[in-house]
Amino acid sequence: MKEIFGKLKNDSLSVEELRHLRQSVAEMSDREIQNLLDANTFPSDEEEYRMPERSFFKVKEGVNAVAVKSDRGLRRYRILTIAAAVVLPILLAVCIWLFVENSNVRQYSDIIGKELAVTTAKGESATTMLPDGTEVTLMSQSSLEYSIKDFKSDGRRVLFDGDGVFNVTANAESPFRVICNNLEIIVKGTKFSLSARKDKHMASLYLESGKVEIECGGGAHTAQVEPGEYAVIDTSTGEVSISEISENSANALMRGDKIFENCMLSDVLLELERLYGKKFEFQKSDMLKDKFTGYLPSDNLEEVIETIEDCYHVKAVVGKDTIVFM
Repeated sequence: MKEIFGKLKNDSLSVEELRHLRQSVAEMSDREIQNLLDANTFPSDEEEYRMPERSFFKVKEGVNAVAVKSDRGLRRYRILTIAAAVVLPILLAVCIWLFVENSNVRQYSDIIGKELAVTTAKGESATTMLPDGTEVTLMSQSSLEYSIKDFKSDGRRVLFDGDGVFNVTANAESPFRVICNNLEIIVKGTKFSLSARKDKHMASLYLESGKVEIECGGGAHTAQVEPGEYAVIDTSTGEVSISEISENSANALMRGDKIFENCMLSDVLLELERLYGKKFEFQKSDMLKDKFTGYLPSDNLEEVIETIEDCYHVKAVVGKDTIVFM
């Protein structure tokens, strides 16, 4: 270092030596720089050369300027390093959060768009609660289909096939639609029983409370049903017949029981098989063409058997899976 300072005095430093000097000074503390200057700028007893005071301070200022500049650069580097250490984990966490949120959005979209279904087999019944709080009781061999996206602020919608009792949550701004083939039942908040099957062209509805609008054939035929009224709909023609029924019949319908009006006995037995999951037979086949009018319970097999025995003067033989009237 003494040799380099000697060249510095004589202004004979090479570019490489000057670069080496600057780097060495930048790595020194203020105390080390002071000692270096003291040792190399003030002549010893053996030296004949004396540096003017003005030149000394000029050199010192230049060296200090290099040291300060290097120190600032080091501080800037340290600040950037600390900032990177803080910011990078945050950016990583944000990226992970965005990925998870995006996945949740896709999952949520899948959930609200998924079709949900409630079905019952022969002899079964089930009660389900819909997203809006509407309660539906399904009778034997019935189905209800919907998705969460079908329940909006401006309308609600379900697909139905079978027999059931609906207790619809009131919402004047969001009509509730029950759809079965080309038949639509439109309500805003009401309680009613409905029998509508895809494999039959006749459907029926009893309204206990509220108001119901019936549309058939895509709106080509419409009818209004008031509380206490019983509507029979021919879905093939759109014709609607509305009448009043007895209190006992009304209670039976709201329990999910079946009402038959001048129906052939063979059709009644088929409906009973659907309700109870058992085979109903008449030993005298010619009686199957007889007519039956009345209601039969959907959850009391013993009462059904007694009613048929009394009406047709027959006796039932009850097996595991069959009921034969002798």
